[in-house]
Amino acid sequence: MQYALIIGIVFLLAALLYALALRKRKDAPGQPGDILGAEGIITTPLDGEARTGSIRIDGMEWKALPAPGKPVPEPGTVARVTGIDGNRLLVEPAEEDMV
Repeated sequence: MQYALIIGIVFLLAALLYALALRKRKDAPGQPGDILGAEGIITTPLDGEARTGSIRIDGMEWKALPAPGKPVPEPGTVARVTGIDGNRLLVEPAEEDMV
């Protein structure tokens, strides 16, 4: 009986350590504020009035809106995150590097 308790505690501690390690990962943003300035691909049309649209950044899909006063990026184009409106990212077309 004591062995089962010890084994249970060991598994519980291992699960807790694993959860803490995942929480500290920096390779994937967990909050919209973590990706200000990031660039991604527009995946669905952005409509500010209907509050619809999305962008894919580093393999994660985010709800997005066009940034006020900026051109609306079309699906398939690269856009940059400039702000946050509620739970949606505000995006604008990314500037092409001039070489």
